[in-house]
Amino acid sequence: MDIEDCSSHTKLFGLVLSGGKSTRMGQDKGAIQYHDLPQREHLYNLLSQVCTRTFLSIRKDQTDEISTDIDTIIDQDKYKGPFNGLLTAHSIYPEVAWFVIACDLPLIDLNAINQLINLRDSSKVATAFATRESYSMRLAVVHENI
Repeated sequence: MDIEDCSSHTKLFGLVLSGGKSTRMGQDKGAIQYHDLPQREHLYNLLSQVCTRTFLSIRKDQTDEISTDIDTIIDQDKYKGPFNGLLTAHSIYPEVAWFVIACDLPLIDLNAINQLINLRDSSKVATAFATRESYSMRLAVVHENI
């Protein structure tokens, strides 16, 4: 989907959640290379193709690890878990919808991202991949500004 194709919807910004500490994994999940570059950068590049602006959500102590070519939002640490990044981003840009994706989704591709955008229903709070039985805890969601 082209960025301009979203004209009937609220502006869509991309957010890659990569501020977690990955303590159970023992290494930064966003730094693992599945596609010849760190996964967080790969996802950032994918979202940059379809969103008006894209950001990497990070902890303050990660700033030196990130290229200055990548737009970042530093988590405010007011909340626990992945909502920390989303709610921080929303507090900075409350007028936009957010395509939020966790940094540990190595199999997601541009086709899946476009599918979620094409199924987007801006009258709902969010659009996500799910089954009848459950909503996936793996995070790839479009959160609307309603």
